Amino acid sequence: REAVIDGEIVVLDAKGISRFALLQDALAEGAGNKLHFYAFDLLHLDGWDLRKAPLGRRKALLSQLLSGLGANSAIQFSDHVEGDGQALYAQASEMGLEGVVSKRATAIYQSGRTKTWTKIKALKNGDFIIAGYTTSDAAEGLAALGLGEFEDGELHYRGKVGTGFDAATAADLLARLEPLRAGASAPEGVPREIMREMNWVRPLLSAHIHYANRTTDNALRHAVFRGLRDVGLSTPVSAKRKRLIAEADLATIWVTNPTRRLFGKTGPTKLDIAVYYALVGDFMLPHILGRPVSLVRCPTGKPQDCFFQRHAFTGMPSSVATFETTNSEGETKSYLSVEDAKGYLALAQFGVVEFHTWGTHRTRLDRPDLIVFDLDPGEGISWREVVEAAVHIRAELEAMGLMPFAKTSGGKGIHITVPVTQKQNWKKLHQATSAISSALATSAPDIFTTTMGKDNRKRRIFIDYHRNARGHTSAAPYSLRARTNLPASTPVSWSDLESIDAPEDLNYSSLPGLLATSGDPWANMEDFARDLPVL
Repeated sequence: REAVIDGEIVVLDAKGISRFALLQDALAEGAGNKLHFYAFDLLHLDGWDLRKAPLGRRKALLSQLLSGLGANSAIQFSDHVEGDGQALYAQASEMGLEGVVSKRATAIYQSGRTKTWTKIKALKNGDFIIAGYTTSDAAEGLAALGLGEFEDGELHYRGKVGTGFDAATAADLLARLEPLRAGASAPEGVPREIMREMNWVRPLLSAHIHYANRTTDNALRHAVFRGLRDVGLSTPVSAKRKRLIAEADLATIWVTNPTRRLFGKTGPTKLDIAVYYALVGDFMLPHILGRPVSLVRCPTGKPQDCFFQRHAFTGMPSSVATFETTNSEGETKSYLSVEDAKGYLALAQFGVVEFHTWGTHRTRLDRPDLIVFDLDPGEGISWREVVEAAVHIRAELEAMGLMPFAKTSGGKGIHITVPVTQKQNWKKLHQATSAISSALATSAPDIFTTTMGKDNRKRRIFIDYHRNARGHTSAAPYSLRARTNLPASTPVSWSDLESIDAPEDLNYSSLPGLLATSGDPWANMEDFARDLPVL
């Protein structure tokens, strides 16, 4: 058949979105196999001039003409949506597309720019910290939100947003923000006139924002509120959960310099950390009691002063146990172990922010009972891609007869932890996890690598199995991480993992409240210990 088709040549990125820069690269390299022609109009068909026919009819004929082409064809039909243009535009903005073209369905074909079609550039989108709010009598409550963005550990002002929420949403936002005023301070770069009108809040909530662009001082133009970035946990509360932190233990909490802020002038205080560990203790202690621990201490609150503490230290609380064993170099060293709630709570005074545990208990030091596969994303890998990779690895491990559990790392990665029977020593365990990691990487070689080094991780996820060696540790369940806003390394169910948009939303402020109405997805995980497969 003979046809004259109107369309556009594009090159798609890994997410199926056309990028002009990729088209330029492909044309420069002569990589014609990367080109796709998206057909959106039909001018002539088998000698018939269709330019006077309405667009709707021309598109229907074009769809029929191209219906036999496969998904991998270089020519693709550019489909459309009729009506509900606002919803389509919002989705285009959310996906990071260039924009939306709208055409009259009854229009004839005319070359050049006409009034029968229009192109609207999509808005940019992003998540921003809610740093404050304003109120007004005219709005009968909340008038606008003050937005911020972390840059090098400090919160910087990024302007206001006063549209996108109805009366009910505004009332709900105000109810959630008012309790956060205590102890709040203004971010960097706030204009003087804004400083006078804004009610500052602690930077604990994030809003999803659509905006046109940024000003020269980085403030958002034409910002629209699209919703709060919320997180939830759904593990049922266990009736068997033991209370490990007693009222008497809480009475022993004591810290000097309780108002000292960590990681920036809007960061949490030393007392916030002590209170966090007290509130999550019933969940965290079952996973660390009796295990060798290493600590990350940040006594000054400045990131550059944080350090890793593996061995006993001067002034250490007497309630923290110590034991001696040989390290990998054959040297006898003194190591730490948390044996009760009193020792656990006492560590806040010493600037302890992170807990890291061995995959074994002190009483059976050379018979490990946990293995960890740390999924560490390289450059260009999104959180959603890490989640999809973790789900893939879960299926692979289950096919090997193992029972994997998921935990956010507190950073950009995911820790997949597997309980195992205590039949191997550390050397054999490390060899076995090396073989398993290689098999996992082979199952999806375009996604995973087991080779260290940043150059090997670009657009790939590193499976780190080296935590399964004697003396090596991984972040303990529910441990905070020493970085902006203190995210927590949080055990989650597999269904919850897939619903999390940003793992940093599980942090020192949000997690205690979430745990108050949910259970521990890692409770009794030792019941699921399995023998390691021989590969």
